[in-house]
Amino acid sequence: MVLGLDGAPQEGSPVTFVFLVIAVVVFCICVLNLFIAVHGEAYEKAHEKAHISFVQERATICLQCLLRPSWPPACFKYKFPYRKGAYLVLMVLVLPCWVMMLRVPALHPGLPSALLFVALAFGDSILVQKKWDKECEDQYYLWICHRADYDASSIWPADDGPEADSSELDGRHAGIKRDNFLRFERMAAEIEQMRRYVVDKTQGLDSGMEAVEK
Repeated sequence: MVLGLDGAPQEGSPVTFVFLVIAVVVFCICVLNLFIAVHGEAYEKAHEKAHISFVQERATICLQCLLRPSWPPACFKYKFPYRKGAYLVLMVLVLPCWVMMLRVPALHPGLPSALLFVALAFGDSILVQKKWDKECEDQYYLWICHRADYDASSIWPADDGPEADSSELDGRHAGIKRDNFLRFERMAAEIEQMRRYVVDKTQGLDSGMEAVEK
């Protein structure tokens, strides 16, 4: 059924039917294909940098965790053996006090808010308590560990990684960058080989000329 205009029947006319077909074709072929192409290109770009984005996000989360205050503070040796249990006990004790303070009209709202803030900050510092036992001067070193077989070049899109494993997962941009990188490497190797050949020939000619002069 076609929308009737100006009192036309709902079935429409041949003209309205033709316009309907043209509109549907234009929408389905042009608009939807354009929409799919734009989103496909954006997905390929995001997929190309998926591992790098993951590493950056993980580093951001780790940095935020490392910058948060942790228990115990410097030169204080006592540690909570059960971090989660200590946090739960703290919350069980503080939350009822906070609720009762809120129900007292004479108290300023800032007092229960300050109590809750201090309790949450202290509990958060307990949760991020370091598990290792060190002296005071050794507790706040930052150790960066990685796998023994870690290869930093494997995460860059333009580097020469395992072609058989990554060819099916890379997008067009990653493939183009990898091809350009490999082509550049081959050209650099050929130029270096030609340079060595010219140097060897030049040295041979110099030796021959010196022998002739003697």
